[in-house]
Amino acid sequence: MKKFYLALFFTFFALIQISLASWVSNQPYQIVQPDGFVIECLLSGDEFYNWLHDEAGYTIIQDEDGFYYYAIKEKDKIKPSVYKAGAVNPASVGLSTNIRISKDEYNRRKSFMELKNERSSRAPHQGTLNNLVVYIKFADDTEFTSTRQFYDDKFNPVTGNTLKSYYSEVSYNQLTISSSHYPESAMNTNFSYTDTHNRSYFEPYNATTNPNGYNGETQRRLREHALLRDAINWVNANSPVPGTLNIDGDNDGRVDNVCFIIRGGNGAWASLLWAHRWALYTYNVTINGKQVYDYTFQPETQVEVKTLCHEMFHALGAPDLYHYNDGGLDIAPVGKWDLMESGGGHMGAYMKWKYSNQVWINAIPEITVGGTYTLNPLTSSTNNCYKIASPNSTNEFFVVEYRKSSGTFESTLPGSGLIVYRIDPAYNGNADGPPDEVYVYRPNGTPTTNGSINSAYYSSTSGRTAINSGTNPSPFLQDGSPGGLDIYNVTAAGATISFTVGMSTVANPTNLAAQGINETQIDLSWNLNASGNDILLVYNETPVTDMPVNGSGYIPGTVLPGGGQVLFSGATNTFSHSDLLASTRYYYKLWSVNATHEYSSGIAVNALTQCGNIQLPYQAGFNNMEFPACWTQQQEGNGTAESWQATPTSYAGGSANEMKSTWQDVSSGISRLILPPFNSVGMAEVSLNFKHLFDDYSAGVTLSIQTSTDGVNWSNESWSLASGGPGIVGPEPVNISVQQNLNAEQTYIAFVVEGNLYNYDNWYIDDVGVDVTAWMSFTVNATSLPIEGGTASGSGDYLYGETVTLVAQAAPGYSFGYWSENGIQISTSPTFSFQAEADRELIAHYNIQQFVINTISNPIEGGATTGGGLYDYGTQATVNALPAQGYNFINWTEDAITVNNNPEYSFNVTGNASLVANFELQQLTVQTESNPGEGGTTLGAGTYDFGSLVQVEAIPEDGYTFVNWTRAGEIIATTSLYSFVIETDQHLIAHFNLTLPEYTLQLSASPSAGGSVTGSGTFAAGSQQTVTAMANTGWIFKHWTENGQVVSSNAAYTFTLNSNRTLIAIFLQQFNILATASPAEYGYTEGQGIYPEGDSIVLNAYANSGFIFEKWTENDIEISNSPQMNLVVTGTHEFVAHFKMPVGVAQLKKGEVSVFPNPAYDYITLIGKHKIEHAALISITGAVIWQQQNIDSSNGTRINLSTCPAGLYFLRLTFGHSPQQVIKLTVLK
Repeated sequence: MKKFYLALFFTFFALIQISLASWVSNQPYQIVQPDGFVIECLLSGDEFYNWLHDEAGYTIIQDEDGFYYYAIKEKDKIKPSVYKAGAVNPASVGLSTNIRISKDEYNRRKSFMELKNERSSRAPHQGTLNNLVVYIKFADDTEFTSTRQFYDDKFNPVTGNTLKSYYSEVSYNQLTISSSHYPESAMNTNFSYTDTHNRSYFEPYNATTNPNGYNGETQRRLREHALLRDAINWVNANSPVPGTLNIDGDNDGRVDNVCFIIRGGNGAWASLLWAHRWALYTYNVTINGKQVYDYTFQPETQVEVKTLCHEMFHALGAPDLYHYNDGGLDIAPVGKWDLMESGGGHMGAYMKWKYSNQVWINAIPEITVGGTYTLNPLTSSTNNCYKIASPNSTNEFFVVEYRKSSGTFESTLPGSGLIVYRIDPAYNGNADGPPDEVYVYRPNGTPTTNGSINSAYYSSTSGRTAINSGTNPSPFLQDGSPGGLDIYNVTAAGATISFTVGMSTVANPTNLAAQGINETQIDLSWNLNASGNDILLVYNETPVTDMPVNGSGYIPGTVLPGGGQVLFSGATNTFSHSDLLASTRYYYKLWSVNATHEYSSGIAVNALTQCGNIQLPYQAGFNNMEFPACWTQQQEGNGTAESWQATPTSYAGGSANEMKSTWQDVSSGISRLILPPFNSVGMAEVSLNFKHLFDDYSAGVTLSIQTSTDGVNWSNESWSLASGGPGIVGPEPVNISVQQNLNAEQTYIAFVVEGNLYNYDNWYIDDVGVDVTAWMSFTVNATSLPIEGGTASGSGDYLYGETVTLVAQAAPGYSFGYWSENGIQISTSPTFSFQAEADRELIAHYNIQQFVINTISNPIEGGATTGGGLYDYGTQATVNALPAQGYNFINWTEDAITVNNNPEYSFNVTGNASLVANFELQQLTVQTESNPGEGGTTLGAGTYDFGSLVQVEAIPEDGYTFVNWTRAGEIIATTSLYSFVIETDQHLIAHFNLTLPEYTLQLSASPSAGGSVTGSGTFAAGSQQTVTAMANTGWIFKHWTENGQVVSSNAAYTFTLNSNRTLIAIFLQQFNILATASPAEYGYTEGQGIYPEGDSIVLNAYANSGFIFEKWTENDIEISNSPQMNLVVTGTHEFVAHFKMPVGVAQLKKGEVSVFPNPAYDYITLIGKHKIEHAALISITGAVIWQQQNIDSSNGTRINLSTCPAGLYFLRLTFGHSPQQVIKLTVLK
């Protein structure tokens, strides 16, 4: 039977394969059963798929016997039930509404036909498009009863509700569509091509009622295309299109469009006889050399201006904007606001712009700066729309236009006001949506809720004047995340409409990225904007739709009005968000904020923490169309594939979106949907609850719940459900007890389909919950060691995870030590708490108590103590006090109370004790006397504490002097004032002598800067004294004077002191006398040096041979013209002796002797022709360094210079036969 119904499906549900569609909803349609029973029903759908149903939405299908039955669904295919239409109440027998083919099947058929349906991008969008209208009837049909004028009135009038008028208006008079009719006929009658086949030939096959019909997609295509081929060929032969008529406006070699009008009504159940557009690609058919390819096909009952306009926009390249099947959401993306869904007015501005190839609207201006803007109605050719980019998407954007409900076509609109579109050009129309290419925002509209599409217009009259993240609706994107649009202050809908766009001048951060690092952390990074503004980072567990308020600052922890919580505010480009839940998606939004707290529009990102063990209780509601994070699928058996997917339906009884397992053509297999694991350690029982619906087909497959600790080895839990035959189980809730594979670090739960996987249709599950219902119980036993040491409380039975508190109480004389388990110390606290996770045996260890006996000396230096230390409770302690030298023991005290007066003290230890040994200093006597008694008196005798400082003083009488202090005949001090530390009794004697005369010796230096003197003081008469004078640098000592008379020239002067004396040391200052020759090679000087002030000196200037002395100068001032200058030294001088060459004297003969090397280091060699009578080496100061007589230089004479310092010298050579020769010589070292 399964194969029979599959074939039956293709018989009755052969899909009309056309690329674009016109949607019909609830068109009245009458069917007649073979027994004559008439059923009034409704017809809905498009050319891809249309179906019969009753007012309640129960689908009706024809079976092989010719009768119509209520439909049921099997494997996404539709077949008749056992209930004839109209014979039962379908709700009472458990049938489902809205049975239709799957979205995948719909798209498959649609895609198949689009393979040959090439949408023309060059079809004329301006100028004139000549549309050909061809009329066809079948062999068993009568002629059209409606006149040609009746049809022409739908096509050609330039005003009113016509095809031409419509496209003139929507194109702003840029496109004129003129239609001509064939075969030609008088306007008051009609005439058509008659095909050779009856109508039944073009209707679906039925073994009982229509055995002549087409069976399958290929036969349906061949019959339709042959019908149109034959009609064109007949027209070419009998009523040809004039060759002067331009039927190829885009010059692509094809007729721009042909509209075939078919006599009679449209069919049902995906019939060929349904308005559609297609391509005649099966045959090469031409008109005047142009291929007939694109065409529209309309049964007589579907020739309405709205349908003609819809199909013509398809011919111009536009897609449909309605949903074929959105999983039961029933969302109308644009509703009556666009021709390409259910509207009778204009298509939207974006559709005009894109699908007229930017002809009717050549550009949509973009709003990039916040402010107030004004729009004309869309019927105006200028200023009729704006684009606004979404700051949160690179693909999606917004378009706004003003729709005014007035005029022939726009009067069909539900109201007047601003319409806000979301556009995503990544998609082509909306038929496969969601997601959609074009969507209109409307009250209560969400990604899963239709809302009120007819109330989509904004105006002050409607009371809806704003759309932003806080309004209903918010400008959400395809995935439900915030779109970032902010429009407000929408005015009344008059001749124009105005509105304000909020758009921040602060640039967003860029490159926002988020990544789950582990189970509890997500790391985020971004780039600051070009201005380096601070950022505000917010997160939520749902998409962040709120916006910060300009002018307001936010700190971490603040919750924005829309629910987002601030994570960070400041200047950074990274953030680590930690302490998160595993396998959980978190949503983030990031704004730039300037110094005045103006915020950017914001950018968003989301990320999942990594998968780990889930925490119980756990809930999964499958709130989006994604496969749930961290859930997995597992298959067993040859050919078994993944069968679980997220679906937008709610068949299991939950809200929209659930998980669905679909049958497979597998004889024996297992398909598992596995929850993320959880840590079940300590768990004795876990509850699993879920909602489900099982679409059964036949016996052979079992649904069950399995558990595992490793994801490989599985155990069956108590719940299972075996298939048994066609029918639906559910929707119903299930709550089961999971008892296998618990008390493990990881426990997996799986929804399992096992057996012949084609023996069911679908299994839906939703609202899955897992929680702990029972914990394991454990025994804790606590004992004491030793038993007499104390007690241990807290033993008993505890549930897993319950807090256990053990308390150890020590007995008198014992102290608690530690808790141990299995010989291992685990705690040193008497109170020990832990979570019960296993049976445990714990021991409280006690120690006999020990006390500290502390002994202290008072004062510390008073003595020592012994006996302190650590003692067991009840033992005897003995302490001793040992006085230090100079101290006596007094008593033992504790807390200032006397406990014993003996140095040795014994007692029983019952606690800690701090004992003080008290000592006192000994008292000592000091006696003093004078010797002789008349020589003086003494002070300081008396009684003193041991160790104290004693000071005694001897005061001599007149005529006596103090000599010394003695003790027991031993001298102990020579000063009259004597201090000592007393440690024993003392008897001290002060000795005095008669006094001798003394004289004073006073010394001074003159001048004081010249030097210093030593030796002054008061001394005994007749004593030998030595005084010393020491000259300072630059000075010399001259002599000692007394009363102006010189008494000694020795710096150290020794004499016998017999009277008071005043001596003065006379010093003389030394000065540097410098004499140089200029030029140095002309002569030299003698007499320079360092001399004391007042000395008389002689300076001499000597001219070298061949030169004469000129003068002495100082500071360029001439002071003498005599080569010998006498002077008295009074200060430092720098004299220059000037020499010159005398006028009229012959020059010296050069080259008598050669000297080398020059410069020289350690020696020079003299080589010449003649004997040298005298040679002298002279420094630049005139000093003769070396000289020698009678030198024979003919063989070379070597002169040693090793002792000469480096410098400039003159070598003066004297010969017997010629003048002197002077050679300048440089000596280096």
